Amino acid sequence: MEGITRAKGGFDVATTRETYRARAVLLAIGRRGTPRKLGAQGEDREKVTYPLIDPEQYRGRRVLVVGGGDSALEAAAGIAEQPGSNDAVMVCAGGILPTRFLQKAGIEVETKFGTT
Repeated sequence: MEGITRAKGGFDVATTRETYRARAVLLAIGRRGTPRKLGAQGEDREKVTYPLIDPEQYRGRRVLVVGGGDSALEAAAGIAEQPGSNDAVMVCAGGILPTRFLQKAGIEVETKFGTT
């Protein structure tokens, strides 16, 4: 989806293929949005990942988990259960919401705790 605009009786939803008319739109973007980058040297290397899909993929590897929130704790706990984990870096530093996209669609975004 590339954009949403209000239209008579609903919304126009633009995609890369065409524009659809809808009476209602449900946005399911999750809490994370786009993973937050640290801006650290080497962050673009292949062994640096952001989402934890399956802790078992780290079995037999050493892993450094960067972050201090729930997602970092959950990733570290899941990976720690795998025998011999630690040859990768997982960044769990929150996410960046698509604020500009949401505001353009007419959705009010409230700022809390200094972030959006």
